[in-house]
Amino acid sequence: MLNKISTRGKFALSAITVFLISILLVFFLPVSVTETLYSERANIVLLTPVTNMTHLLISLLFVIIALVLLALKRNVITYIIGTLFIIAGIIGSSFSVLNYTAIQDEQIVIKYYDGLASYPWSSIKEAVYEYRTGENGYYIFTTTDDQHIKIDETAKFTSSVKTTIYSTVRANDIPFIERVANE
Repeated sequence: MLNKISTRGKFALSAITVFLISILLVFFLPVSVTETLYSERANIVLLTPVTNMTHLLISLLFVIIALVLLALKRNVITYIIGTLFIIAGIIGSSFSVLNYTAIQDEQIVIKYYDGLASYPWSSIKEAVYEYRTGENGYYIFTTTDDQHIKIDETAKFTSSVKTTIYSTVRANDIPFIERVANE
């Protein structure tokens, strides 16, 4: 008996393990899944929004809460609540891989968990790159119906990616403006 871990201890250790693993999962899983599932040759750059990581973090917190509840007290109600929390965590984690933004050769694609917005270059009337000295900039693409698509620059925006975006915009006869952002 002394060498066996109690049920309470198993749930507590599981909660700690999920917490420690979740630190890595939140940062790497959404990006790696997006890069794997949605990678295409036409992509100039493929971005994973921060909302994917937020969805996964909240989902893992549901699982951790369920395990902590079960470590503290085990009865029918806590098993039901724990099961519901774990189901909510599993469903919520599926939303962490559904969103992405892709700047492609022919269009800009923004995928949300509930739909897809595609903007061919022919529907873009202006492209603006705004930046502050020493900080990452952002692109604002204005469509012909005056919608603004803002894409923040990340580490994926290497000089070759920026050059390709500029070349693609210019090849489609879209005015490209580069300016310092207002403080």
